[in-house]
Amino acid sequence: MKRLFAVKIAVAYFILGFLWILSSDHILAFMVPDDIEFLTKLQNYKGWFYIAITAVLLYLLIRGELRRRNKLLEDLEKAKIKAEESDRLKTAFLSNMSHEIRTPLNGLMGFSNLIGEEQTSPDERSLYARHINMNGKQLLKIINDIMEISKIQEKQLEINIQQVELNQLIDNLIKAYTVNKNSFEQKGLELRILNDLDSEPTYLESDPARIMQVLVNLMDNALKYTNQGWISIGYESNKQEVQIFIEDTGRGIDEDGQRNIFERFKETSKFKDTGAGFGLSLSISKGIMEALNGQLLLDSTAGKGSRFTMVLPRKGTLPH
Repeated sequence: MKRLFAVKIAVAYFILGFLWILSSDHILAFMVPDDIEFLTKLQNYKGWFYIAITAVLLYLLIRGELRRRNKLLEDLEKAKIKAEESDRLKTAFLSNMSHEIRTPLNGLMGFSNLIGEEQTSPDERSLYARHINMNGKQLLKIINDIMEISKIQEKQLEINIQQVELNQLIDNLIKAYTVNKNSFEQKGLELRILNDLDSEPTYLESDPARIMQVLVNLMDNALKYTNQGWISIGYESNKQEVQIFIEDTGRGIDEDGQRNIFERFKETSKFKDTGAGFGLSLSISKGIMEALNGQLLLDSTAGKGSRFTMVLPRKGTLPH
């Protein structure tokens, strides 16, 4: 393609030069047929004019080619940096995921061996069975998270838009966390509900299952990183959108952590020193919110707590 383009330029240059010389000679001879000295000067000027025009055209062509090549080199360099960064992040992701998967697997194998030993008492078997069940659920959650991340990345996340009554949705969430001996009682935390859920219904068009999934992720994170104080849930609404927020008095997130908190392959200091795992729930939640044409916002201060806000349109539409 480039060789053909160069041939076309050369042929065009030759034809134009030939026509210029032929036609200009005839025109000059017709204008001054008898003044040979003046005709010679005009011929010289004509030659200089042709050289000047040719130089300008060559300059423009070369400059354009150099700009194109520089742009290509810049794009290649950016692509190389992006590919290297993606490769590094994916390597870190796989390393952390392999660790996350091994942890519950080791628990499953260890307690499975113990539960089969003859000297194991019935009480111990019951305890080991609970640990096996807990590790199995943890392993299943990790696998489900990886599948969700894959769907989000490939834009294949299933979204079912329907009418959602927000008060009922939040009430269902609260009931799920306040039955039996819930985590709030175990950690001595107060659950604050900032809206009257028996008030006039608040409707929006969205996917209730996906909204609940994000709410559960946010509530689980708040419980995981809040050891004292309270966790609150509430919402505000207008004609265009609904803002649902979950706020806690936990450890908070520093500025560096906030920059990476929603990145699917990056670990922040918030997760690094807790022993609680790598965590994909916030990345999944952000992907779900984008699939719902919404946003997931964070306002946090290290040592004082965090506030996650889900911004959802009242009129639900699938993303383009």
